[in-house]
Amino acid sequence: IISNKSYSYFQGRSLSVKPYHLDLFNFLKNKIRMSMSFFQRLQWWIVNDNRLVFHLSPFDIFKNISAKSKLKRVIHMCPHDKEYFEIKDISIQELSKISANLLMNEQFLAYYKFHSISSLPNTSIYSNNDFYFSAEKIFKSAFKAIPLKMVLVPSMSHPNDLYEFLSQEKCLD
Repeated sequence: IISNKSYSYFQGRSLSVKPYHLDLFNFLKNKIRMSMSFFQRLQWWIVNDNRLVFHLSPFDIFKNISAKSKLKRVIHMCPHDKEYFEIKDISIQELSKISANLLMNEQFLAYYKFHSISSLPNTSIYSNNDFYFSAEKIFKSAFKAIPLKMVLVPSMSHPNDLYEFLSQEKCLD
């Protein structure tokens, strides 16, 4: 969650882990083994189907989670069909346009939940335009002095290669 004062706030959502993630991130094996029931472990190791999903709390993965932190930079990642990583500066307007689909998806999910209580009197619902322009206003305020980057990521790249690239480009400092 981002505030107009350039702070980000942690929202604890479970991470969806699939069997192939265990090949990419070995440290997850023990975390999952300790959190799964016996029958889930049996299913994962016998069936070995990548459609299986296990939800793991971020608190079970990371030692420290900050509830609030000052933004230093924004990195938006997009897949592309080239075989190399690329990084470029983007404007707040470009980031707003790129993020619009994500924002609209969040709005749709919120409205879906909100619909169940919408029979309450005096309930107002934002239009898509109002929602977008409100988010863009927050972006403009929150990101006015923060570097914005777009990282183009090869679609079949390994996550460790992305980490190496971001480290070399000083994006993780």
